[in-house]
Amino acid sequence: GGIVHRDLKPDNVHVKPGPLGDEVKIVDFGLAKVLGSERVTRQGVVFGTPYYMSPEQAMGEPIDHRADVYALGIVLYEMLSGRVPFEAETYTGVLTKHIALEPAPPSERLGAPGSLGAIEAVVLRCLAKKPEDRFASAAALATALDALPDIERSAPLHARPFLERRLPPPVERRASSPRERALP
Repeated sequence: GGIVHRDLKPDNVHVKPGPLGDEVKIVDFGLAKVLGSERVTRQGVVFGTPYYMSPEQAMGEPIDHRADVYALGIVLYEMLSGRVPFEAETYTGVLTKHIALEPAPPSERLGAPGSLGAIEAVVLRCLAKKPEDRFASAAALATALDALPDIERSAPLHARPFLERRLPPPVERRASSPRERALP
């Protein structure tokens, strides 16, 4: 405890099957901050990936662990709907949407309003604009997720791998340059 990651996103969450179930590891603590440490980020400085950034982080305000709860909410939203809630053509445009707009429920993004059931309310609570309206901790979020009823059968096809706790198929990486394409 006492650490704020500040850059939670799918690339920094690794899941692999383990003997007792899925093992989840959070990686890349390059932007992490120890709460209460002397080394404090200057107010007004923005760090992180814009699609997963909390409103207070987007405004360069002081943050605490609830910024990570917001980011986990974005990850859950994306897992359920296939898209992040806020998109724009510029970094600033995405940040502005985090600050000013309420996210559409993920089930609406799927074209099936209400189809996600109770998990949707959990995700939207994570995305509350005010930190005090979010889950108080990642442990409280985990407890809320564990308490959800079984909704696998009624979930949209896109959401079923998450709800069944399966890993998505690996993404095939394409060579991005002529030199990479020439390599065996």
